[in-house]
Amino acid sequence: MTPVAEATKITVTVVIDEVQCLVEAGKITGHDLRQAADAPVGPDRDLWREVPGDGPDELVEDEQIVVIEEGVRFFTAARHITPGR
Repeated sequence: MTPVAEATKITVTVVIDEVQCLVEAGKITGHDLRQAADAPVGPDRDLWREVPGDGPDELVEDEQIVVIEEGVRFFTAARHITPGR
């Protein structure tokens, strides 16, 4: 019997708030993406995936599965905004 070769993990570059981050390609939860980034995204920030074209950008929830591939772009925004400040 021939041993099964281990799957090669591929690391790709994604952008979060204009910062390039190396993340393993594939599927990941929003929570894990927040932790995997070179600059972790704090719980006080919402994480959004930029959608190319005219469509609305997508809010990435912690439990949501996100497909990570080269060049995917994300941005953050304050989770709660206090008017007048």
